[in-house]
Parts: sequence; structure tokens; C-alpha cells
Amino acid sequence: MTPPAPPATVPAPAETAPPTEKRGAAPRVPKEVADLRAAEMQLDEGRKLFASGSVVDARKRFISAMTGPIPEALLSLARSFDTFYLSQLPSSDGAPDMKRAQTLYERAIERGATEAQADLDRLIAIVGQQQR
Repeated sequence: MTPPAPPATVPAPAETAPPTEKRGAAPRVPKEVADLRAAEMQLDEGRKLFASGSVVDARKRFISAMTGPIPEALLSLARSFDTFYLSQLPSSDGAPDMKRAQTLYERAIERGATEAQADLDRLIAIVGQQQR
């Protein structure tokens, strides 16, 4: 009689990654989250540029950030045209435009930037005094 054959060994199933992800790759981020992160980065860069007086470049970043769901991007853009905020900078390469600032403050409020209301009220009071 021949000795019985040893039981066949079945290799353990190989560890597999979910079909949507490659092994070792970063997990996929939903587009909305990626857009939000990109908008936040643009807004943060814009604020730094603005604080350094690079208003023209800051405005470009704020406009880029407006593609995301961040109402503060509109608020920051409005402030970049507001004489009050421009006067706080050590230097500025951007010109004020109070009418544009007002329009942008109004749009920021519509989008949910509640901080913009105080800026809009201040701006309207100043413009009203200048028109007397």
C-alpha cells in the first residue's frame, strides 16, 4: 500500500486592494473635497500675499478660491478693493475700488459670509459721508 499523499496546501489568498485603489497609492479623495482643499490653499496663499502688499497677486488667488464653496473668498476679494483694508498694509500694488468692494461684499453676504455685513455697513457709511 502506498502512503497517503500529504494534503494539498492551498496558498492563502493574496491580499488585494479594493478595485478602485492601487496598493500603496493614496486613497482617492472625492472631487468636492479636493476642490475644497484647493480653494482653501488658494485663499490661504491669497491672504499671505495680501498681508505682504502683493494685492494684485492676492486678488488672483481669491478669484481662484471662489470656485470652491468658501464664501470667505469673496469676502477677502472685497477687502482687497476696500480702502480701509488697503490702508492697513505697509505697501500695496493694488488700487482701491469702493464700488467694486461694495458689490463683492453684497455677494459675499448672499453666499453666507456673515462677517461681510459689518464691512458693508462701514463702507456704506463712509460713501454716504463722502457724498454729502
